[in-house]
Amino acid sequence: MATTPQKYWTPSAALVKNMQKLKDFVDFVATLDELSDADRAKVNEVKYLIENIGNPETYKNWWVCIDVFDHDIQYDVSITEGIYWRKWWVVFEDGIFEVSSEARNKNYDEESYFDCCVTFRNDFKGERIFGEVNFDAFVAEALNFRSCLTKTLNNVEVEIDIW
Repeated sequence: MATTPQKYWTPSAALVKNMQKLKDFVDFVATLDELSDADRAKVNEVKYLIENIGNPETYKNWWVCIDVFDHDIQYDVSITEGIYWRKWWVVFEDGIFEVSSEARNKNYDEESYFDCCVTFRNDFKGERIFGEVNFDAFVAEALNFRSCLTKTLNNVEVEIDIW
């Protein structure tokens, strides 16, 4: 009798353990005044999904993010330079897990401060883990995101979503 090919790659116990550090980011986002009550209600489920990241039966798409915008720099054509967006994201979508922190500026340049991608899909033929996996560094930076605020880079949006 033929077996059905496995749809998802199984990560090592060490990687799963390391990913648990990202629950601290989720807990932090849950404390932010900018988070809606509806999104705050999703915290425990996202933490459950992180705890079970090695179990494909629990997979859902989700994300947790902090975004800081400067809409004057982003949309004013007379302003020619400057950072208009800083982001700290943890996303699991369609079997791909991403952790990123970056800045975008008016010249369409991106500066990445942290970038990690783990592909759980078995139909992927490249490296499974790309980028950094020092999630302590990401969490420490994200918890200090307010230090990046300026007089105009100060529109804070946070979101937790599951779909």
